[in-house]
Amino acid sequence: MAATDNGEFDHHEPGLTEAARYARYAELRACPVEHSDRHGGFWITGRHAEVEAICRDWATFASGQGVFIPDLTPGIRSAGLEQDPPEHTGVRRLFVEMLGRPAVRAAEPEIRAITRRHVATFAETGGGDFMAGVAGRVPVEAIAVMAGFSGSTVARVRELTEQLWNRLTGRGTPPQPGEPTLGRLFVEEAELRRAEPHDDFLTRLAAEDLTDRELVAFLTSTAVAGHETTMAGMGNLAYQLASDPALQARLAAAADGTGPDDLGALAARLVEESLRHRSPVQLMARTAVADTTVGGEAVAAGERVVVHFGAANRDPARWATDPTRLPPDEFDPDRDATGHLAFGWGLHRCVGAFLATLELRLLGEELARYELAVAAEPEPPVPTAGGSFMGFERLDLTITPRPVRAAAAGSGA
Repeated sequence: MAATDNGEFDHHEPGLTEAARYARYAELRACPVEHSDRHGGFWITGRHAEVEAICRDWATFASGQGVFIPDLTPGIRSAGLEQDPPEHTGVRRLFVEMLGRPAVRAAEPEIRAITRRHVATFAETGGGDFMAGVAGRVPVEAIAVMAGFSGSTVARVRELTEQLWNRLTGRGTPPQPGEPTLGRLFVEEAELRRAEPHDDFLTRLAAEDLTDRELVAFLTSTAVAGHETTMAGMGNLAYQLASDPALQARLAAAADGTGPDDLGALAARLVEESLRHRSPVQLMARTAVADTTVGGEAVAAGERVVVHFGAANRDPARWATDPTRLPPDEFDPDRDATGHLAFGWGLHRCVGAFLATLELRLLGEELARYELAVAAEPEPPVPTAGGSFMGFERLDLTITPRPVRAAAAGSGA
């Protein structure tokens, strides 16, 4: 338990193999809550029960004082994610209008077309870096669809979102005077909608009683949050498939109707297990607003508490209760991963969860049409953005179309 007992647990620690990282998570779960002296000090828990309970109790464990350690944007709070009621309530309403199930279901055909186009383009040259070719493109274009950006703006949304994200994570340079930014783009789009209303979310948002700063904060949170996390999830899913030919074959059999699985149901189950197994959002911070306890430890008002979703999603107390399933550190395509915490829990559970899972399911269904292989074993995922997010920076895959089976063609499957 050296990782926690000496007060040096650090979620930013680079250079760990996946095995070493998950061994540290096991150490973290050995006690309900531990204290780290790093980054100004914080409490941290990696047990599923404690993480879920803290996320449910937003009145005691607040998000409005920041959810990243260290703070990514001191003095500026991310819309929705770093707000508490009553401010959170109105913002959440807008997010639900844009990203709720009815809106996402209506956009599914367009998002499927986006996914198919990028996978096909990636396959034209036999593969390459999947993160750049597919995972970094589909989520931003899907978000642009949901927000209602004009076609000429979609490519700029992707470019400027990546630019902003690189700056937030220390991989970019400050904007120069007059340089295009995501914020300027959003204001311009809103002004166009006020002048020429469309039947889209952005027109409705532009009509809200919001300042330009509030509008930019809302759309920036939408673009950034919908970019990095889903991108990481796509990389994780593709890597899992590329590393497991038997799983690929099972997915392909579902796609052409020669196997026992329904393609949509199997792809959906693989998505949930992938989110549990390699959670794109590893952790978030909360701030205790009153003296309280966590796991029997006294936590004073004002102290920060980190809820570790990645560790909780591998907690044997939650996931090793079915003897017919593999241990929680292993990927099990037939596990019921319902109840994973990859999207958080409670009031601040990711409002874009339904969109993200749809994108991932559509990706899984599309990849069923191809044979994948890992061209070069990737570097271990590294923590970014306050140590909260984790995914592959580069993922080199080969990809070739699968032949269409005669049975599928003849049956109409």
